[in-house]
Amino acid sequence: MKEIPTSPNEYLEFSDEILTPEINFIAYRKIYVLETWVRRLCLAAWMAEFGNEWVDQIDSNLRSKLETRAKRNAKRVYLGAESSSDIIWETTHHELISLISDRTVEKTVRELTGHESAFLGGKLDEVREIRNLLAHNRAISERTYTILIGLLASLEEAIDCFRFDLLYKNGEILGFSHPEDNQTIPLESELASIVENAWQQHGGGRFQAFVERGAKHYKYVCLPVDRNGSFPNTRSLIENFSEYIDFITAFCLNKSGDEFFIVTPKCITGTTQMEICRKFSSNFSAWGNVMFENQHPRYACSPKIWFYENRKPGHLNLR
Repeated sequence: MKEIPTSPNEYLEFSDEILTPEINFIAYRKIYVLETWVRRLCLAAWMAEFGNEWVDQIDSNLRSKLETRAKRNAKRVYLGAESSSDIIWETTHHELISLISDRTVEKTVRELTGHESAFLGGKLDEVREIRNLLAHNRAISERTYTILIGLLASLEEAIDCFRFDLLYKNGEILGFSHPEDNQTIPLESELASIVENAWQQHGGGRFQAFVERGAKHYKYVCLPVDRNGSFPNTRSLIENFSEYIDFITAFCLNKSGDEFFIVTPKCITGTTQMEICRKFSSNFSAWGNVMFENQHPRYACSPKIWFYENRKPGHLNLR
């Protein structure tokens, strides 16, 4: 990835007869990364509250607009681009801010990020001004870029808090007593049994896994074993779980391969939770040797596919 140019002469570069500002491309990439995290946060917050029924809870006028766009987007599959029907990925930046600032999820957003949704919305609205400049082919300057970096820094702690909570925070492995009442929750006992039975059935050599409880979600964690292939095939994951995709917040894949976990909101029905657990424990074929960077972006860049580092980034160790 290019870094910011170090001298004014490096800001501009000819592409045939067009003088292009290289700093624009660098700035857009940073906004792309930020906006992806914000969309993920938005999805996680709404699903934590309402599970697969979250779409029915948003403003009806906005929902109608987003569903119409999703239908149009589905017709563009011939373009070969990522074409998920997830409506949060259909929002404009302004609409995204309205969803993450909605009073319905403000408590959950605060729990996931450690910040008030109004603060996040305000900062994202400032980022939107620079995003609009880039979208309309306006050349930005060093000053614009410096302002953007400041805005990104002001949002960094909130995003890092969310990253830590979903990707790196250790929950309680099911099979142990619930800390509040020292009683085993029936659903959690069932989930633990499903995974443990699959482990024994496969002899531990082909399948090792566990279920983990978080504050608002469960994680179905698939551990490294000796198998044919090191990298989950993102298309296979999505297609294998297609009937449950609306109940799943994310498939989180280790960037180095060999392991992944599935995140589901705790509020979905126990029956569905167990069906997902059984599917997860069936040791379905989804492994190969194609690195994620070489898999088709339609699947590898799906809103449901997230990645995490093999080792937690150092600055997140402070949490």
